[in-house]
Amino acid sequence: MTLAELYEALGKLDNGSEYAETIKTEISKLNAEAAKSRTAKNASEAKAAELEAKVKELEEKGTGDQTSLEKLQKQLDELNKKYDESEKARGEEHKKRVHADIAQQVVSALTKGNAANPSEIAKILVPAVSTEEDGSYKFTNAKGEKVSIEDGAAAWLKDNSWAVKNQQKPGSGGGKGLPAGTHNPTLAEVITAHYQK
Repeated sequence: MTLAELYEALGKLDNGSEYAETIKTEISKLNAEAAKSRTAKNASEAKAAELEAKVKELEEKGTGDQTSLEKLQKQLDELNKKYDESEKARGEEHKKRVHADIAQQVVSALTKGNAANPSEIAKILVPAVSTEEDGSYKFTNAKGEKVSIEDGAAAWLKDNSWAVKNQQKPGSGGGKGLPAGTHNPTLAEVITAHYQK
């Protein structure tokens, strides 16, 4: 399912347009932050290379001007510190972007599977998704098997039918509500029961 198809599917849900706008806003913000980090990283790398070349040149000349060398070394140390901080920030932004991408794919798979509330159920399933070495995402199911997000979400919905929208139309003479004495569990009760298995 493409992002455009996801937005279209979300638009058909109650509050779906809000979910779509939230996803669009988050993706735009993460892309802007990533671009800013890349620009800062490139500038830092260029400045570090320039300073390293100057330090090396002064060392090779054996200049007696230790003050200049110390100043350059200090600048280089500060730049390396900024570079490390920039790399750390870039790593954190990458993690956020991956998390947003995983959440979007889980919501997409749940929407396709007619989940009653895809964005809320996604919060339960996202922790079961990991990033593989090749950059792909895999869902770890209850048996510990790694499967695609779509297959994992479909299997989870099959095992948790309470989370699927009721697609049936009531027929004539159909009863209203649950039989007397039947308890209709809340979402919190169902989640608690699921994790106690």
